[in-house]
Amino acid sequence: MVENAKGELEKLKEEGYSIKCAEKEVSTKFNNVIHGFDWNIDVAGQIDAILEHKDGSVLLLDYKTGETKAYAKEYTEQLELYRRIYAAEYKIPTEKVKIAILYVGLRGTFDKLENAKAELYV
Repeated sequence: MVENAKGELEKLKEEGYSIKCAEKEVSTKFNNVIHGFDWNIDVAGQIDAILEHKDGSVLLLDYKTGETKAYAKEYTEQLELYRRIYAAEYKIPTEKVKIAILYVGLRGTFDKLENAKAELYV
């Protein structure tokens, strides 16, 4: 794991989070999404990590590579969909399911991970 990303996860641990699971697949089916057509749309994705807080809430964490938040809006929309699917599947109020993106920007080569940086976007 990139050392700085590990540091961000340690900060979350200090805030009361613990890792519940990693690489959790979520999916749902939307029926009759277009009025007048009998079409079904399947939506599936993978949550990179699910952290549970000591207060019972959960944090869905998605890892993204890159040095910029240029696509933050699109990533947030993706995670919002995951939040709703997860909340429905586990019968948890959506306000108890938080989302965050951990940006892991790799610079240089993979054998020089000391140049990597991480940033948590909530």
